[in-house]
Amino acid sequence: MNLDTTTIKLLFLLLPGLLANFTYGRLVSTYQDTAWYALARTFTFAAICYLPYLIFAGKFPLIERDIDTTSVFMASLLSVPIGFVVAFVSHKRLINKLGMHLGVSTRYGGEDVWEIANREIFPERWVVVRDLRANLIYYGYIQAYSESEKERELLLGDVDVFFWYYRKESLLSRVYLYIP
Repeated sequence: MNLDTTTIKLLFLLLPGLLANFTYGRLVSTYQDTAWYALARTFTFAAICYLPYLIFAGKFPLIERDIDTTSVFMASLLSVPIGFVVAFVSHKRLINKLGMHLGVSTRYGGEDVWEIANREIFPERWVVVRDLRANLIYYGYIQAYSESEKERELLLGDVDVFFWYYRKESLLSRVYLYIP
């Protein structure tokens, strides 16, 4: 594969967007992304990272034939905090909440009920899980849960295990649950 100078310049200019996108992706579930969506997000992050430089310096880093490496470096420094801010806005669903408050949307968010329940409905994170096949009930504190499209998993701590008729059997310090 032959890379010309234009391709290398473009990749160098996208470095802040790549860093911000990587930070965002590590903090927020992006398992439903397509390659085009990730590429569009990288370009958007790059534009956001260069925006302060454009406002205060009055120019874009690639005006002439050479790239202003200082602007790329400064935008790269901004990229990680910008990734954190966008992840915070996404995690708290602030855009959806604003839309609901203004009455322009009734959409709660892009997540499924599993993520919403584990993130917001159970803020104390104590849950009751029934295993109908084994006739057991688990009551415990959610220490971790899966956020993928695969099977749902829970890691419960301080677990009380009951038989179906609520006779307490044991107190466990931790239990990993996967009930297909």
